[in-house]
Amino acid sequence: MSNFADDLNAWVGRQAQSSVEEQILAAYAAEHPAPEGQEWFIAGQQRESDGIAYRFDLRAASE
Repeated sequence: MSNFADDLNAWVGRQAQSSVEEQILAAYAAEHPAPEGQEWFIAGQQRESDGIAYRFDLRAASE
């Protein structure tokens, strides 16, 4: 049962992180519209003393 609980906790953590990253990406895209045919994505992140710094980049838009 412990493995199931560990797996469930890990999954919940990934879902929460994914949701946060989607919100951060949406906020960034709202402030910085991507050129037509392209979209922003989170290209990386770095932990800093005051939080996490995200790096954004453009790619061809997926439809």
